[in-house]
Amino acid sequence: VLRQARERLTAADTRQETARAALPEDTAAVHELKGRILDQVEELNSIAKIAFDGAAEIRAKFNKDLLLRSIQRQKDDPESPNPTDPVTPQ
Repeated sequence: VLRQARERLTAADTRQETARAALPEDTAAVHELKGRILDQVEELNSIAKIAFDGAAEIRAKFNKDLLLRSIQRQKDDPESPNPTDPVTPQ
């Protein structure tokens, strides 16, 4: 059972790495940038926990879940601008 699970995980990892390697350079760069931003948000959240210990209302402003909820609300709102939509200069 463990051997089969390991083989499935290895195969899945190989497929994922192959797909990742085949990404266009621009897409890979965007994914890398998103990862770095997420790392920085998590670091800021950790710092805020220390800096604002005992001040939950301030510390909560640094919670990455708030950012994720905001992003999800924008996706759910059809009036929300889509960054891939062309912008017409005014």
